[in-house]
Amino acid sequence: MKQITWNLKPLFGGDDDPAMKKSRKLVFKESYDFINKWKNRTDYLRDPSMLRKALDEYELWRRKYGSDGNEGYYFSLRTAQDQNDPELKARFNMVEDFGKKIENDIQFFSLRIAKIPEEDQRIFLANESLKKYRHYLTRLFQEAKYLLSEPEERIMNLKASTSYSNWVRMTSSFLSREERDVLTVDGKKERKSFSEIASLMNKKEKRVRDSAARAFNDILDRNVDIAEAEINSVLANKK
Repeated sequence: MKQITWNLKPLFGGDDDPAMKKSRKLVFKESYDFINKWKNRTDYLRDPSMLRKALDEYELWRRKYGSDGNEGYYFSLRTAQDQNDPELKARFNMVEDFGKKIENDIQFFSLRIAKIPEEDQRIFLANESLKKYRHYLTRLFQEAKYLLSEPEERIMNLKASTSYSNWVRMTSSFLSREERDVLTVDGKKERKSFSEIASLMNKKEKRVRDSAARAFNDILDRNVDIAEAEINSVLANKK
């Protein structure tokens, strides 16, 4: 199978780059600086100027660090390159666990904003200093009726892997292993991976598209039982 190649040097020099440890420490520090500053405060839920200050800091944290930083981005790309490498899976799971703890501890911020009383929501949305975040706030306010309590939302985050993410990854992993002989643009039959077959279905040559489509559907038929179990698990999780 053809290996996907990307230049990941802008992130890290390799899977064991010592800079990852430093990056993780920085993400942890910046995350809990924000969490500890705002978790016991309520002024930003009443005062538009304080909400603007809190949102500016939150946006900066999201943009520069997030819950798992560059390390999470790096290993998400590495596992995309090889979805069946157990070492990469283990490293990605480790980073994901690290990030999930932070996500659980910081989610109070958006949950509390979402549940600002409706009469105050109109004041915040009309405030000129919050214009930059108007769309974000509107979405939070609209989603409020679907949100659970903070402890319940933490439980949902923790069970997401077993009830959603792991199923999706398993199906994706099985599909990525599949290969078929298909017709290429130059008129030759070649062995192609699932992702390459999918890209061939967009070619302008009809016979190439048809050949790729047959192979694509054959792969889906082979994995339909697994996909059905995945979809049922995802639906049960949503319920």
